[in-house]
Amino acid sequence: MAAAAEELQRREEFLVEEEPFRKNAFLIINEMVLMCTTPTTLLVDEVLHSIFFLGKINTPIFPPEMILSDAEVLNAFKEEYPRPFEKCSSEVPRRSPFSCVLDMVVNVTGRDNEGAIKQRLQQFIDTLGGAINKKPLVSRTICVSQSKSPGSVKYYGVSISADALEHGKS
Repeated sequence: MAAAAEELQRREEFLVEEEPFRKNAFLIINEMVLMCTTPTTLLVDEVLHSIFFLGKINTPIFPPEMILSDAEVLNAFKEEYPRPFEKCSSEVPRRSPFSCVLDMVVNVTGRDNEGAIKQRLQQFIDTLGGAINKKPLVSRTICVSQSKSPGSVKYYGVSISADALEHGKS
């Protein structure tokens, strides 16, 4: 009986430690929807798929129903974006959630506004929860590249290294 109680307490503590994943997943989805315009709805679809996939392989598992826990919100997303719900268990996403956030910020801010892009990303990162230096689903590095030829376009990318999962915790 005591062993079962200890195991239950260990699991509860683990869930509390992993709550930042759920919180950040919800905040990222919310931010993407707020920034969304008609040509960027595919980015919302992509971020949902990426987050739901990571939630399914996380320990503990966070299915879409736990991330979008309000039934009305969940049903609205299922109707508007059915693909991420259908594919999150069978298809590996092409990129990280934060890469989708970066693309959305670039689309909204404008590709040539590097300073504004970095500032908006930093402000958003500051709103995300998690322990100090541990922000689940957030990339650690942004890269800006541009050739030296006149009139060349800036390209943005983020690292795929992020605090998303911690398997094998005991």
